[in-house]
Amino acid sequence: MDRYALNNLLSEIRWQILRLSAVGKLGFGLMVLSVVFFLAAVSPQYETLDQVQAKVTLLQQQSQRDASQPIQLDDNQTIQVFMIPFPMLIHRLIGLKKSML
Repeated sequence: MDRYALNNLLSEIRWQILRLSAVGKLGFGLMVLSVVFFLAAVSPQYETLDQVQAKVTLLQQQSQRDASQPIQLDDNQTIQVFMIPFPMLIHRLIGLKKSML
């Protein structure tokens, strides 16, 4: 765009803004603000979102691959896996008892 066309466009925009009422100017300002916010805050996050989605897809594929292979545990390992949640459960129960007193 050459300078004359740009000046012509800017003068047209100024004239249209002057025709607006106070509410119209407020609405136009909010539209401009929303575009600036989108370009400054939302748009850069698309790249991060794509990276996270790629990582999630990779982890899902790995977990499906791992889930297809059953884990063989001996008796000692089975008992250890079974006992894992009990200390946390006992701690919660003691906390509930103390809170009721």
